Amino acid sequence: HGDRRQQGGQRHGRLELVFGALAYGLFFGKMSYAQLGWHDRERLVHDPAWRPRLDAACALFGCTLPRPRDTARIRSDGRVIRPAPGRDGVLLVDALISNLAAYPQAWPRREIVFSDMHGRALAGRAFAPAEYLPAPPRSDMPVRQAVAVHLEIRDPGANATNYRLHVRPAAGGG
Repeated sequence: HGDRRQQGGQRHGRLELVFGALAYGLFFGKMSYAQLGWHDRERLVHDPAWRPRLDAACALFGCTLPRPRDTARIRSDGRVIRPAPGRDGVLLVDALISNLAAYPQAWPRREIVFSDMHGRALAGRAFAPAEYLPAPPRSDMPVRQAVAVHLEIRDPGANATNYRLHVRPAAGGG
């Protein structure tokens, strides 16, 4: 009888050791996986396959993720500058902007800078999305969809021979 009890105790001890090692391995494996995710978080936040998972995890743990943004992926096309009819000293700027990123992102600020023939800045202004869109945005900038923007600015004068239309990150971190 004593031998059986001793064998059963040895088996039970081995099972505890095996399950303990498995639990230990799983715990540290998951911790390593989490650490890799944390290290690569900037890429994962922008990854369309991972973003919903990260949003769900944050909803569970009470955290928030930054909205993805990459202003280099916002393209401006079809820019036209013309005098405003019947409004002396006012220019109208129309353009199309497109989000070429693989994910929706915050609407950017638009900035126009006029310069002289030597490249010196003469005048400039930044516009919030509510100032250049026909209506205040209710969601992020859509993916691969051209959107018409409209700016009204003061005419910088005859010395302004060049202009640049910049895309800037949204105020407040977007």
